[in-house]
Amino acid sequence: MESLQQSWANIVGSFNPRTNVRKTDLFCLYRIAPLTDVSTYIIIPIILLILIINRLATCNPSEENTSRSYGQPSLTNSGHMVRSKAEKKIADFLARQDLSYLYEPKLLGFRPDFYLPRYKLIIEYWGLALLDNQTGTSYRKSMLHKLEVYHKHGYRVISLFAHHLQDISYQQLILSEVLKALS
Repeated sequence: MESLQQSWANIVGSFNPRTNVRKTDLFCLYRIAPLTDVSTYIIIPIILLILIINRLATCNPSEENTSRSYGQPSLTNSGHMVRSKAEKKIADFLARQDLSYLYEPKLLGFRPDFYLPRYKLIIEYWGLALLDNQTGTSYRKSMLHKLEVYHKHGYRVISLFAHHLQDISYQQLILSEVLKALS
């Protein structure tokens, strides 16, 4: 029985406070759930999962949470998952134009959003660049560093922001860079 209590203490102690589940919730659960093999390995994990989901659904997004929730994952028309609706829009446009691309390939130690190898062209959607908090500041520093490395190695880069996707300007930017690469 002592080993089960010790495993419960390990479960309680291993929770990351970022999930916003209060330890008091866990101790209340401990008082109502007798420690048996069934409760330790089946019931308690299910209840803990429900607690975590409930806390995450009701908590206010913090700056730290914003950095992890970059966008809403979306499925492109060609059946590939991308990290945001904006990236879906870009991917669908590239596919409609029959422009072959790689999504988040490893390149120069980074993972650019889109890479068109035939044109040595990188397309980055800077979705968090306009945040006015610590996440945005850190993101912009990283963005400038990436751009510097890309240009140093001779890659063409298209930087897209939210306002580009509100109309067809992103399509014009992409097509003009492809045409430049062909010349």
